[in-house]
Amino acid sequence: MTKEEFLKGFFSCMNKNNIEYFVYGTYEGLPVDTNGSDIDIIISAKDKNKFICIFESLMNSTGAFVASFFESTHSYMYRILNGGNHEFWGVQIDIFRLN
Repeated sequence: MTKEEFLKGFFSCMNKNNIEYFVYGTYEGLPVDTNGSDIDIIISAKDKNKFICIFESLMNSTGAFVASFFESTHSYMYRILNGGNHEFWGVQIDIFRLN
């Protein structure tokens, strides 16, 4: 799986499951590329559990894996890697929850 396929799948899953989110910061290349930046997303607190289930499902289906994870009171930080046959890539996704 390429980084582009992962990113398109990530945003498609959130849209299909009606997750309320807002991307801020550097987003011009999304969902095709991160343009060398991380992804900063705000999600609605009501969608927290739904988001986690969808995210875990996406990770399992793509072969990507979480290299590191950090959780604080209002945020999650995922560093995702894929070392598959096609290309090696990584992306950091910072998710902030609104109360």
